[in-house]
Amino acid sequence: MNVLEPEEQAEVLMSVSELLKPTGTAYFTVRRDLKYEGFRTHFVHKMPTYQCNVVLPYKSIFLTKIVKFTSIGISTKPITKRNTESSKDARSAT
Repeated sequence: MNVLEPEEQAEVLMSVSELLKPTGTAYFTVRRDLKYEGFRTHFVHKMPTYQCNVVLPYKSIFLTKIVKFTSIGISTKPITKRNTESSKDARSAT
């Protein structure tokens, strides 16, 4: 999301939300550590690249100064360590 201009970010969020089932959840991670926003020259490819800090209007699941992990949609179960472990157990049992 941080390489898209604000209008494009909105389009991506709308497109993803339209693809979700009524009880579906989508997860996004966004950088929060850029010192300045706008166009710059990519270090490796030497091409102009746009980057910006992204602020999403959704509940944060994990947040640091560098990254924000957020979800959109309605989830039937909150994400917890217990749910993650039981999902792993269910996958390994099949």
